[in-house]
Amino acid sequence: MKRIKLNYLMIFFQLLILISAITLVFPITLQESKIYASETDSLSMSANEITIITPENKTYSNPISDYYPGVYGFENDAPNSNPFGWNTTEAPSTSVNVINEIDNHKRVVHLTDNNAAGYPIINKSIGSRTSGIIEFWIRAGETNRQHYFQISDDANNGIHLYMMQVGNWRYVTTGPVYNIIEAYNANQWYHVKIEFNTTKFHLWIDGVSKDGGAGYDLAGSPTSFKRIAFNTDYGETGANMWIDAIGYSWDSDYNIGDNLNEGLLLSFESNKNLDWMGYSLDGQLNKTILGNTTLPFPSEGSHQIQVFGNVSSGIVYQSEIRKFLIDTTAPTSSILFTLYGDPNIVIKSTAFTIIADDGLGSGISLIRYRINNSGWNDYNSTFDLSNYEDGYYMIYYYSIDNGGNIELENSVLVELIDISSEPSISGYSTPLLIISFCGVIALIIRKKIKN
Repeated sequence: MKRIKLNYLMIFFQLLILISAITLVFPITLQESKIYASETDSLSMSANEITIITPENKTYSNPISDYYPGVYGFENDAPNSNPFGWNTTEAPSTSVNVINEIDNHKRVVHLTDNNAAGYPIINKSIGSRTSGIIEFWIRAGETNRQHYFQISDDANNGIHLYMMQVGNWRYVTTGPVYNIIEAYNANQWYHVKIEFNTTKFHLWIDGVSKDGGAGYDLAGSPTSFKRIAFNTDYGETGANMWIDAIGYSWDSDYNIGDNLNEGLLLSFESNKNLDWMGYSLDGQLNKTILGNTTLPFPSEGSHQIQVFGNVSSGIVYQSEIRKFLIDTTAPTSSILFTLYGDPNIVIKSTAFTIIADDGLGSGISLIRYRINNSGWNDYNSTFDLSNYEDGYYMIYYYSIDNGGNIELENSVLVELIDISSEPSISGYSTPLLIISFCGVIALIIRKKIKN
């Protein structure tokens, strides 16, 4: 009896220990769950502070029109504002403003000058450089007004490039001497590339070398270059000039030639006052940006992009990962069939199969074919020429991918013959009869030789 009571007592103490353990563990588990949920909510909220607008989650067969990549492409500047990152001087009756669009370029700087005693200017310090490359797009509104670009030291020695009021491009050498390069047109965009050092500079306009490789002399003898500037000039009224997509070699995130063609606009929104912004394309290291920017058009295939930003308190925000596809190349297709004979001889039952491949692109949307001058047919399965008479037939075919890229038309010429009209003896095929006939002839010849 005592043993039974002892057993019950031991069971009772064991239950007490178990209940205590549950009581202690459960609040801890619950608290951990709450902390985890709180952290998850915080991360989710941070991810929603930046929203990517473009690129969209779709297939791009072409760049986004009118946006050109550059260190300064002005995409993030509001219309009617001064360009961010540049020193701006606006004399009375002059102006410097970012405008929304002109002549197939979006978000560009517009300088206007209606003051004969002053002029508008944008300039920027570039440190102290002895060599480099700079390129930009420029447009003059007139051929009878001065439009001017310079890279110089503090004493104005360096490169002075004019679209002059006499209608031609000129560069200035010591004297000053205004050397003629060639004529220019009003209201036409020009791509300018300048490669410089402290003794010479090389000039390309729209990709064509103007100095022939020999280089042009400078104005004065600079030992380094300190600033770049765009402006009109004294004595001008009614002058207009536009600047877009400025890029240079001393920015590590810009490659010379990036601004030659339209790119892919990265635009986003944030409800936070971000002190720093950057993006990562395809998981690469972050690149710092001022805000909305134009990227060089990516290569063919699938891509993803993400935008990051932080505030002064150190909190880092990020957008969701945006996926998109670049597909600028048309698919390729081919036609497969078994020859009955050469060259390209087929019969009524010959099956024709068309296959198409889009590589890294968006995939095949449609394959079409036609025979001679018939209407186009959507290809869904193999076809033959069983409803056609003997003769020659041209089969045309092409494919279209999901990005809308259309392949150039392919064609193949075949000769259709009707084998049902070949002579035959019931129960024997023509080839077998021919073989048998040849065998008989051989036996006759052999017998005659023996005799």
